[in-house]
Amino acid sequence: MMVLRSQRRLIALFLAAVLLPCAVLVLLTVQSMRQERELAGKRSVDDRARVFVQVRQALRARLESITSQELSTRAARSSVARNLSYTDSSVRLVADVVGGRLVPPWQAVARVSLSSASSGGVFGDKLRLAESQEFGRGNLVEAAALYREAIAAGRRTEQAGYAQLALARVLARLGQAREATAQYAQVFALGFDAADEHGVPLALYAATKLTDSGPVRVLDRLSDETRQRCCLAPEALYMLRQIVDTLTPRASREREVEQSASLRRLLDERIRTAEQTVALESELPELGLRPLLHAGATSGAPRWIMYGREPWFVGAATIAGDRASVLIAIDAARFLTTVNRTLPSELGVSGHIRMALPGDTAERLLGPDFAFLSMELGPVSGLSGDRGIARPFYLGTLIVVLGVTLFGAYLLWFDVRRELRLANLRSQFVASVSHELKTPLTAIRMFAETLSLDHFQDPATRREYLDTIVNETERLTRLLDNVLDLSKIERGQKQYRLEPTTLADVVERCARMLQYPLAQHGFRLHVETADALPRVAADEDAVEQAVLNLLTNAMKYSGESRDIDLRLRRVNGEAIIDVQDRGVGIPATHKARVIEKFYRVPSAENAGIPGAGLGLTLVEHIVTAHGGRLEIESEVGRGSTFSIHLPLEPGR
Repeated sequence: MMVLRSQRRLIALFLAAVLLPCAVLVLLTVQSMRQERELAGKRSVDDRARVFVQVRQALRARLESITSQELSTRAARSSVARNLSYTDSSVRLVADVVGGRLVPPWQAVARVSLSSASSGGVFGDKLRLAESQEFGRGNLVEAAALYREAIAAGRRTEQAGYAQLALARVLARLGQAREATAQYAQVFALGFDAADEHGVPLALYAATKLTDSGPVRVLDRLSDETRQRCCLAPEALYMLRQIVDTLTPRASREREVEQSASLRRLLDERIRTAEQTVALESELPELGLRPLLHAGATSGAPRWIMYGREPWFVGAATIAGDRASVLIAIDAARFLTTVNRTLPSELGVSGHIRMALPGDTAERLLGPDFAFLSMELGPVSGLSGDRGIARPFYLGTLIVVLGVTLFGAYLLWFDVRRELRLANLRSQFVASVSHELKTPLTAIRMFAETLSLDHFQDPATRREYLDTIVNETERLTRLLDNVLDLSKIERGQKQYRLEPTTLADVVERCARMLQYPLAQHGFRLHVETADALPRVAADEDAVEQAVLNLLTNAMKYSGESRDIDLRLRRVNGEAIIDVQDRGVGIPATHKARVIEKFYRVPSAENAGIPGAGLGLTLVEHIVTAHGGRLEIESEVGRGSTFSIHLPLEPGR
């Protein structure tokens, strides 16, 4: 009862001194964190709005940078060179807007009419006479001569090239294939700069005739010329694709096959761009674009719009000093890929910009300037000063306090559990010792009273009663010795006198001392001792006590078996005393604990066996004090073997 009251006081003190302040601190922390979370929510909204503003500014700046770069490059080029590749790979179109009408790049270059009907001067006269001789009179020789004169009279490269194509055609009809191929090769060498009034390079007409004579060389030249130019007329692109389709089956090497496939993909992309440009030309008046760089632009008009099946960002710009505006179209997919890749490093935020979908909420859209774009913004952090400090501080403090509290609770629980366990062990010990004392005392009293009545005249009976009294007295003495030795061990006062001892004598004496109780309970003790075993340095009484405790345990836990083995042997410089029974055995999970003080294996079989749980504790202490060790081998249902290993005397 006193223990329980003490435990209640400890718990009450712990609750008052630790748990109550901790509970108050937890409540305050939760309240502070709730307020911090509300403020963080408001700051998050503000931060997200700030990020969207920064993203819009970054998009606008990047688009205007691309626009300025392309316009600067365009201004530095001649009108003929404006069809070269754009500076930025995401640009799909840069074209003039004159009188509200889009002028595609392939129409912007002034073209010379090459037909005989519209060509004037000496070149036109010679060309008309040559065509009359070729198609009207069938005089191919005279036509070839006139075509040569037209080549000489042509003032521009396009005129000479056109006449050369006609001369090559006539030479082929005359059977002069080699000379015809040479003329086609000269025209093909002109590249894509010389084109007819439809924007089709004259080299393409020649290329259709050279596919058999040099397919690899033709493919290389066409690939180089196509990649150098951004804008070719749709007719030229269709012709190019037809030529590539003709050359592809003739490619034999892996490089040629890959080059052909790569050029085919590029042409497909250019054709889609040209077709979308033609569609944009017809729909431009309905788009309502305003110049990007024009200070007097109408307010409310969109700076950029989204256009096309393959989405383009389309905007218009006005260059100072020019009446015409310039329209620029940027590949939206490629542009957004670049932006999304550089967004974390430039703005320090994670997110993904994509085309707006019908279900996108207003919070995701990037405002009126980019209403066609939506952004999925990742976590926003580090944009509001020290807003991330308070919450970790509160959490850290709470964790520390709770950790201290739980640790204190664990120590209290451990202490209380230990006290309860010790109290339980003491109670069991008192009950066991009382039972152990009561049994021999009862037997001694019973046989002593019987002898005092002097009813037995038979000497054998009287001797049996006297032997019983002696054995019970010895049993009582051993129990008291165990208790007293344990008390000395706990106080550190137990001492052993190590002297040369013959273990065989100790073993035989133990067997004799337990001979009567063994026979009384029907046990058969099998004793084996090794011959010529040297003496060991030991306390003879202590070793005897250890062996008697092991034999007593063997009697208790033999179950139905009645055979016990007691062996003395020598192995590797050690004297070993084995006590083996064939009884209940020890489970593997309890084998390491049976030497603990007061510990007994909790089982139904052991519940009815008397004992205080001190025997093996004393044996282990005695053996350890002698510099030896106690080994236990056991198997449930097959018995146990306890082995005392003692070192032999040095030099023996």
